[in-house]
Amino acid sequence: MLTLNFVLVRIMPGSPLDYLSENPEAVAPLMNDEIKSLLLSYYGLDKPLHVQFIDYLAGVVRGDLGHSIYYAQPVTVVILPYLMRSLILVFMGFAITLAISLPLGVLSAWKRSSKLDTFLTSIMVTVESMPPFFVAMMFLLLFVYKLRMFPLTGYAYRESLTGILYCALLPSIVFALCEVGGIYYFVRNAVLEVIGEEFVLLAKAKGLKDRILMFRHVFRVALPAISARISIFLGFSFASSMFVEYVFTYPGIMTLLTIAYDNYDYPLLHAILLILMSVIIFANMLADLVMVIADPRTRTE
Repeated sequence: MLTLNFVLVRIMPGSPLDYLSENPEAVAPLMNDEIKSLLLSYYGLDKPLHVQFIDYLAGVVRGDLGHSIYYAQPVTVVILPYLMRSLILVFMGFAITLAISLPLGVLSAWKRSSKLDTFLTSIMVTVESMPPFFVAMMFLLLFVYKLRMFPLTGYAYRESLTGILYCALLPSIVFALCEVGGIYYFVRNAVLEVIGEEFVLLAKAKGLKDRILMFRHVFRVALPAISARISIFLGFSFASSMFVEYVFTYPGIMTLLTIAYDNYDYPLLHAILLILMSVIIFANMLADLVMVIADPRTRTE
């Protein structure tokens, strides 16, 4: 992962100082070839590529993610506020997603082949088919521009937690709508597999109420597989939030990734990609752990 992170960034065309040549009117009086050489030497970019790679690995081992070239600050200082805002957006959106998809998925599976099942599935197909940026633009036009329920400018740059949560609410709802279909389908299929088990027929024969049978027995048995898949969904949520952050100008980690890419900020790009890759790997590990904890049968395999 570390090697891929290093190689992907370094094969980009251009260098960290190219953004200066693209805006020469701002720095032309101060920038010349000698100063560029000094800057490349200061950041270690004049060294052979294999030496840069060794220095990069050594920095990661020490916990030193480097110094941002564009922001002229330590990478951790730059990333932390953007990462926190992204975490707020993703976890709020995921909470809304679970609140919608879990009960509807179970209900749709229990009422399979009914009008309610057909209606819910049709709604989810429609929502899942809409591109994230399209949904975000529609919500932006309706709730921000028309109804004026949310700020039009300065989105999520408020310092207080209440202000950040308020500004993150609408992007979180859009994010949830973009994710709810996938989790709904998996919950429905997982519950359908359990409904065909013999213990469900036995519970029905005992006269258990549908609500008790559905949530206390069927959903409980399907929960390990659902929890594992939800963990994987959560790992990839940062990438899927990119379009939402872009449309709402929400200053999250994907917005910072765009800034780092546009300005060839190697240390910042390395750190952001490292975080995103680590989140995905951690989510896969968490899925395996959840499966072992929730399903005792996997402990003996």
